Amino acid sequence: MGDWDYYVVKMKMKDLAKEVNFASEVHNDATLDEAIQKRNSPTAERKASIIDFLAKGKIASSRQLVVAALGGNATFYPVSISEDPQFRIFSDQGMDQSFGILTFDGSQAYYALDGQHRLKAIKTILDPAEECQHALP
Repeated sequence: MGDWDYYVVKMKMKDLAKEVNFASEVHNDATLDEAIQKRNSPTAERKASIIDFLAKGKIASSRQLVVAALGGNATFYPVSISEDPQFRIFSDQGMDQSFGILTFDGSQAYYALDGQHRLKAIKTILDPAEECQHALP
């Protein structure tokens, strides 16, 4: 879409908590969190239920976040699947080389575009002191 590249990436929760920040921590514009965050912030009860839900790992997809990367010179190294007969269904659909490895040069900054409450819950699960920091709008 436009000049943005999109990738699906799998990360461990501890890496997500360490590497992904809130927009206000990455951008000079302190109002960016409010612009991209849903207006209806969760109540204390809802926050607790999000934390509980994620901690119990009930549904893996509930941990999904949309994350933006600023900088980092992203490089995608595609892996060809067309030569393996078991993956023919994918290559026949034009998906060959849509799987691969995504690397950054280390200068990138990640922030949550969607899923800030899940990110907050993940950070709180891994570090309960986090609950007192980074209040969401």
